[in-house]
Amino acid sequence: MCEIKIYIMYKVGYIMSFEDFIEISEIELEVIKCKDIENLNDDKCIKRLNLTKKEFHIILKSARKKCATSVLENKLTKIKKEDDITLEDVPTTLCTFRCATCGRIYIINYFKEVITCPNCNSKKIMNNKDAGFCK
Repeated sequence: MCEIKIYIMYKVGYIMSFEDFIEISEIELEVIKCKDIENLNDDKCIKRLNLTKKEFHIILKSARKKCATSVLENKLTKIKKEDDITLEDVPTTLCTFRCATCGRIYIINYFKEVITCPNCNSKKIMNNKDAGFCK
């Protein structure tokens, strides 16, 4: 069993609500890390993260806003795992797929990633319409 440590930073004299938090996705964290912590230029970040220039700047702007809001408004930051990300969360060419072999539902950028199941590596994949997501 692993031990999880949680550190909470808050301003003295302020009340922190555990219901009021900012959600930041793993890709937003990677973009912030690449650009602001590792100080890489845009082209190196874009190549490393396999994003378009437009996607990179949209995600970077969103991530910076969320980080600033979290600090200035004294809100907790929740890291949103990839499995929790919906199509509305990331402004890119994402699509929901379902594996016909194991049944796992996942979201990928279908222009940049190979369309195989991340769980069982099957190529028997159903898109939104075939899986019944589109009504």
